[in-house]
Amino acid sequence: MIGLPFEEDKDLEDMVRLAGRVAKTSKRKGKVHVSVATFVPKSHTPFMWLPQISLDESRRRIEFVQRSVKDRRIRVKWNQAEMSWLEGVFSRGDRRLTQVLVRAWQKGARFDAWSECFRLDLWQEAFMPQRWTLAFTSTG
Repeated sequence: MIGLPFEEDKDLEDMVRLAGRVAKTSKRKGKVHVSVATFVPKSHTPFMWLPQISLDESRRRIEFVQRSVKDRRIRVKWNQAEMSWLEGVFSRGDRRLTQVLVRAWQKGARFDAWSECFRLDLWQEAFMPQRWTLAFTSTG
């Protein structure tokens, strides 16, 4: 999980270092899989009022982890930062997002859970009448 409150680059380095230790101590010759996802604050949790990191910062941290892994036995997988951003919008939104959802669908948003079908530009266009895109991308 990246983007937790008060996280620093040192925490990301520690994550990579831990994966390296696991790979070195493994008696098997298989790979160590490290999955990276952006933290999405949810309503009704202690984190609900904290901001989600920005899309650019999420991308930076994912790339930081990817670049830091040097061991061939470690495989890094990650959730798309753009999909985590959208999850953050919907996790704390209300019924007004129905209009955005319908507009995105009308613009062609389909099968967005599949990364090869996800189109951030369609979602950003769907948000534009409310000018919500700026509010949701500038946090963190």
